[in-house]
Amino acid sequence: MPSHRSYHFTHAVCRAPASSVVNALRLEDLGNPDFELLCRQHEIYIEALRETGVTVNVMPASEDYPDSVFVEDAALVVDGVAILLNPGARSRNGEPGALLRDGARYFNRVIDRKLSGAIDGGDILVFDDVVLVGLSERTSEDGANDLAQIVAPFGYSLRKAKTPSDILHFKSHCSLLDEKTAISTKALAVSGCFEGFDVVIVPDDEPHGSNVIRVNDKVIMAEEAPKTVALLRDQGFDVLPVPTSEVAKIDGAVSCCSLRYSL
Repeated sequence: MPSHRSYHFTHAVCRAPASSVVNALRLEDLGNPDFELLCRQHEIYIEALRETGVTVNVMPASEDYPDSVFVEDAALVVDGVAILLNPGARSRNGEPGALLRDGARYFNRVIDRKLSGAIDGGDILVFDDVVLVGLSERTSEDGANDLAQIVAPFGYSLRKAKTPSDILHFKSHCSLLDEKTAISTKALAVSGCFEGFDVVIVPDDEPHGSNVIRVNDKVIMAEEAPKTVALLRDQGFDVLPVPTSEVAKIDGAVSCCSLRYSL
């Protein structure tokens, strides 16, 4: 299998925010995002991705799907192959099809297989040879079992974990720093879901700092988690902080807003 394929990437796909994003789903009402500010922050995010050395392709806004800026929930990309998923929220069911329509040309190929259960990309954490799936309100055991069969030919084993009930997505509280290291909140790490991996624990008052994306030699993360930024820099990581205040109002973070992969 390719070395460090969990974070060595050549390409990324994003989707421009739709003005309907103000109607996006959320667990808690923190007020509607400012659409113009969200768009500016999204552009900063794209520039950060480009700074890592990847080619970024941006699909057009999809007004029919308010949450569609969170493109990671619609697909998992492994070795340049996009696997369409089955989002657990009914209002998002059409997003994988919209990704196929608008973005198929950006991947080596697309696997569009009917899944028997729900599964969101925000619940999938991919290491070099392990896919860790957090079961949640948006991701079922049937969905995880379906995905296990699809990723096996790519050299992955799939492990299931339980996402705490007060967390929307597994990756709301964790992400990957390298092929053997996760970054996580203490609450999630003590569950034992990262057995066999090293874990960096974020400060208790910055749970949002646990969602980062490692892209080549850089780590993109929320500038609103300054203690975690400093923690990772002290550990030798090259950190690119970006503003996330507006996507955070609709349960978004840096990992949700792109699909990263190599061709």
